[in-house]
Amino acid sequence: MVDPRRYKAATDSSRWEIQERCAKRALERNLLVVLPTGSGKTLIAIEAIKMTLEREPKRSVIFLAPTVPLVVQQAEKIADELEFDGMGDGTDRHHTIGICENRLQAAHDDQRADFAHVLHSCQVLACTPVKLLHALMSARISMDQIALLVFDEAHHVSRSDPYAVLMQYFYRPLPVEARPRVLALTASPWVALPAKEEEQTLEGAQQTLARIEADLDATVDIEAVREWSGLGAPLTPAPRSPRVAVALPPAAVPPRLG
Repeated sequence: MVDPRRYKAATDSSRWEIQERCAKRALERNLLVVLPTGSGKTLIAIEAIKMTLEREPKRSVIFLAPTVPLVVQQAEKIADELEFDGMGDGTDRHHTIGICENRLQAAHDDQRADFAHVLHSCQVLACTPVKLLHALMSARISMDQIALLVFDEAHHVSRSDPYAVLMQYFYRPLPVEARPRVLALTASPWVALPAKEEEQTLEGAQQTLARIEADLDATVDIEAVREWSGLGAPLTPAPRSPRVAVALPPAAVPPRLG
């Protein structure tokens, strides 16, 4: 049961301890973080990014968000929290973050629209999943170059969603030891349930979480859910958002057996 007074009284240190423990678990297994808006899911991702780069400085981290404005917003927050610089000339990628832009956004600087160049020049790259898909489909990069793959707004995943396509065709075919770790973030499992509140059920939410877990090869961080609930935090349903369907080129679709 939600206790607003206890939630409001929770100290920043209590919240940070939960976030830090969650980030550490993300180093050990693929994790689906299901916490309410305002609980610091992005801070969990940032701490996991920091720990990952300390462990694997030669590999990269890719932060995915479903829309360009969200990509820019999250990249700015990551840069601010980790004191990272923007993409330079590529001679020193240490402590740098880049956003792979489209041709129009790049303002005649083709390097900023070149996914492989941005990935080579920065330790962290933020982009939409469609951008990453295009780079993988064209063999500009390979999935095994990535140490950690962060999926923001993970409730967007569905069979034809770019998140699911990335996992099915470019993550799962890799040997387990070559796969990046996955950290998925979502505010609520209710987003895929009926629009009417009275039609939403706990069983439906559980089914939705099970589907997201399967699609993103990640398991819900139950410890974080319990710890955050212990602060009296509400699990607020996230708003519904439109999804982007992706049509794969024939070459990217595995051939039929037999």
